[in-house]
Amino acid sequence: MIWKVASGVRADIAGYAARNLSGARKVAQLFPGGARKGDLPASTKSVVVRAVPGTRVVFAASSTDAWELASWRCVRVLEATSVPSEQKHGLPGVRIPDLDALDPFDAKRTDAEVQSGYPLVASLAEGVGWTYGGGGALAGRVTMVLVDREETDGLVLTPGEKVAMAILDTLPADAVPTALDAALAVLQHELSGADVDERLTRLEGRYRG
Repeated sequence: MIWKVASGVRADIAGYAARNLSGARKVAQLFPGGARKGDLPASTKSVVVRAVPGTRVVFAASSTDAWELASWRCVRVLEATSVPSEQKHGLPGVRIPDLDALDPFDAKRTDAEVQSGYPLVASLAEGVGWTYGGGGALAGRVTMVLVDREETDGLVLTPGEKVAMAILDTLPADAVPTALDAALAVLQHELSGADVDERLTRLEGRYRG
């Protein structure tokens, strides 16, 4: 499996060799510093994606630069369409019991009677909602996984911002203020450009309320 992971990502992705989150299971853990532990089954047919909200994961049948011309599916972890973690400081997640079908984001099994295909688009940039994709059948054909954090407020997140957000999103509430102050101080020195104040204000507003 080929992985292309942006910096600042924190996610746990479980892959299953059969539909309905069954069969051989492997887990890939992604960390903000860029490290990855584990992998997915060679014939992945269903997945569970747990990640910091704002994380986007693409499962693709092609590992070339033209992967959008083959089969692929994007899964976005959003606050409104994710399953809360059962652990106090765990990551919210999305369940995909069949990579070829559209089921509710919290489904544990695919329902053949009500399932439908996920929305098809020509490119990743054209997609909307929590999941969409392109091409034909994907289950059992995944060869590449792309993971990144999406843009917010029209500003592309810098590597430093991604790392800071990935860490802050997983901290207990009482630890956030001190960590936020440290992150703002570091970013003040690392960021450059006319939008520095806007970026710092955005980060502070997100975590200070």
